[in-house]
Amino acid sequence: DLNIKKVPEVSYFCSGDLDKNKVTVKGKALVNSGYSGFISSKSEVAVSTDAFVSKWIFKDSVQKK
Repeated sequence: DLNIKKVPEVSYFCSGDLDKNKVTVKGKALVNSGYSGFISSKSEVAVSTDAFVSKWIFKDSVQKK
């Protein structure tokens, strides 16, 4: 639908080695229309070794009063 308003967003991704661990960070933040803050954000952090994989998800959003 052409009438749907697009929300500005920022996406990010990075990965690398930390000691002997593989680390990945990715996420997205939705920006408010005044570009003065965020509507919501979600980030994922994953760490993997030869023995395990661990994943954390962080979410936050602004609640209207």
